[in-house]
Amino acid sequence: MQGKQKRLFSFLLVHLAILLYGVFILLLLSVSRRIGGGYFCLSHDLLHLYCPFCGGTRALSSLFRLDLLSALRSHAALVITLPLLVFLDARALCLILFGRGDRRLFPTWARITVISLFLVYFILRNLLMLTVGFDPTGDFR
Repeated sequence: MQGKQKRLFSFLLVHLAILLYGVFILLLLSVSRRIGGGYFCLSHDLLHLYCPFCGGTRALSSLFRLDLLSALRSHAALVITLPLLVFLDARALCLILFGRGDRRLFPTWARITVISLFLVYFILRNLLMLTVGFDPTGDFR
């Protein structure tokens, strides 16, 4: 395989894996709701803290229902970074298809921005819950 075809194949393979993972999560959620079970998260159940991704599934589910307020309440950092992630994904596909192989698919500034936003959100969310008692999702009330 040539370089361009190899990068396109890798790009499509990663997206197929993400799609299959999403389908798996949706099936797992529908089964756990039917049998009355909940979710298991180590930081949530044992430490009584939100992890950086707590509420992400609820936020995406709310976005699919076009309920922006509920999505922001569930996980604001994900909702804020989602347009950036979609833009970067489209940019990476264009770089692969139109032959700018010398450029990085996901620039360093984007990785630092997304990681920093999730970490700041994680810290602020837990600080507000522990100090003021502000729990937007109501998981720990």
